[in-house]
Amino acid sequence: MGKNHKHSKKLKSERNKVHIKSKTKFLPKGQNVTNTSFKIKPIVLQQQLQERELVAGTKKTATITELLPKLKHFNDTIKTESCQDLKEIITLNPLESVQIYLSTIIQNGSALIQDRERKVRRASVKLLNAVFEKVSDNTLRPFFTYILTNLKCAMTNINRHIQEDSLLLLDAIIEHKSLLIAENFSDFFPNFLMLISKLKQSTSERSLSLNLEGKITSVKWRVKVLARLYGVLCAMVQNRQTHKSVHDGTNPIVASAKDCFYIPMYKNIRAYENIDSVAFSSSKNINTNFDGHILDLTQLLFEIWMEIVPEKSVKKSSLSTVLTSEDSVAIFTCVVNILRLLQEYVESCTSGNIFTQHKSVLFLDNIMSTFPYSHNKKNLEIVKEFPKCFIFNNDPNFVEENLVLIYIYITLRVKNGRNVPKQTAVATYLTNCLKSRFRLNSTSFSHLVKILKQIVLENPFLCRRLGINETELMEHILNFYNEKIPELYKNHILEILTSPCLQKHHSWMEKLPEFLCNERIPGKLIDGILDLCRRGQEVVQSGVQNSLARILGTRDFFMLAVLMVLLLFLGNLPLLEISGVGDVEAARKNLVSIFFYLPKLSPDDVDEIVRFVEGHPGLSYANYLTNMLELRTYMLK
Repeated sequence: MGKNHKHSKKLKSERNKVHIKSKTKFLPKGQNVTNTSFKIKPIVLQQQLQERELVAGTKKTATITELLPKLKHFNDTIKTESCQDLKEIITLNPLESVQIYLSTIIQNGSALIQDRERKVRRASVKLLNAVFEKVSDNTLRPFFTYILTNLKCAMTNINRHIQEDSLLLLDAIIEHKSLLIAENFSDFFPNFLMLISKLKQSTSERSLSLNLEGKITSVKWRVKVLARLYGVLCAMVQNRQTHKSVHDGTNPIVASAKDCFYIPMYKNIRAYENIDSVAFSSSKNINTNFDGHILDLTQLLFEIWMEIVPEKSVKKSSLSTVLTSEDSVAIFTCVVNILRLLQEYVESCTSGNIFTQHKSVLFLDNIMSTFPYSHNKKNLEIVKEFPKCFIFNNDPNFVEENLVLIYIYITLRVKNGRNVPKQTAVATYLTNCLKSRFRLNSTSFSHLVKILKQIVLENPFLCRRLGINETELMEHILNFYNEKIPELYKNHILEILTSPCLQKHHSWMEKLPEFLCNERIPGKLIDGILDLCRRGQEVVQSGVQNSLARILGTRDFFMLAVLMVLLLFLGNLPLLEISGVGDVEAARKNLVSIFFYLPKLSPDDVDEIVRFVEGHPGLSYANYLTNMLELRTYMLK
């Protein structure tokens, strides 16, 4: 190939060119700096100076009509941001500005609970939570079907993460709209049970399911579900009690056809009914359906309990069973609280035979076989998994839970069952609670009072079935009353001590009037002693012709004790402080009225009372006491 000389010719022509070189010039010192200062003139538009009309929108000036289509966008980020912007609009603006879009917001927002992305599901829950806070129950009720349908679909979704986030939506509903979840209980409860169980083949019974796909263990997953179950049952029991009180307080209007002188143009219209009474009638069907779920629920609780129950060991009744793991502590707390709600439900309806089934009996006997319980954990990390509706008790002695177990056992098992095994640990635990008052708080004390009323007043045969010595128990109750306990506690104990059903306990009935000598006495003590004395006086009036010994009967010991005590505290009567009453003077009059019902008041005793009245003429009840004694003397003639 021939050589191309074009390139060499070009280089040669370049070399032959004349190159002009210029001298480099430098700026003086101080002038080699770039000047960055510049002047601007603002551009003012007259339209910007005018006030805009208030339009429901976000800080990004996005309106609801622009955000609603984005809830169905294919991009996850856009759906998340639209949920956040809608939440901001609902929170910052009045309800009237967004009410026309409420149906679309609830329908599209609740559908996102089934989205595959976690951030979208969490954003939709926050959006619905803002709606629940802003909207009333009556406004939300027509659209609650959308929420309930998507909630059931999320609970039964094959994706375990969607099932977990469905509990967050349930938490929001329980926290703000518990009435709606109680009204629709029968619709979603079977789907709710599918979170931890599955139906057996060829039977209607359920068995526990394992959590093999999730990142948490099966026990922790069941703790999450049981905590929400507690919230659902709590809402249902409260709703039933509310409607029952409204229904009981309704006075029906009865119209007689004989008194009607015209042809009525209406028929079967009950004017006394309102929305609440109608809701109560509809709640009967809900509760009837729930009766069928109680057996399945107790069976599942039994299986869950058997997974974490401590191994049975030979131990004395005074020792407690220690739960050593966080999972066992959480399961025990959930199971006991759910049983408490089921017991309240059984008490409020006529389904008392539900817990007499064989599996329910086995469950109650098993959980009481290792009674009482305690734990040795200081900081429980699993508490963070519980929702707001569940108040976790950090007491290592489980005082409240143990008392709840006793009350459930005596009302559902001992009271209605046969072949009940003797539980000596129950008597020991009750005695320890009465001796160590510092272990009781307000909630546990209320459970203790309910237990004492059951076994002492309402069903005395329970003491025999539980192996409790009734006389020793009454001594412990009396000593508990003498301790330095709050006034509220004493008022509840007085209801037991002053009950006419306990007149056979002469030993402590004689001590009861001695409490009137204290510097501070509760008003219920005065009312209780006055009622006991009045009951004795009624016997005197009904059989005035009989002998005095026969009239007094078994109340001689009480009347004599009251007489001795009243003569002692006469000198301290003007300074006596009476607590727990609204009208102190009326309480003082009730106190001195006790003298009227003392049949063994001698003339010397009457003279001493008269001298007391004459020595204190400034007392407001002096004339009342004098007139009462004169009336008593007249009636005894």
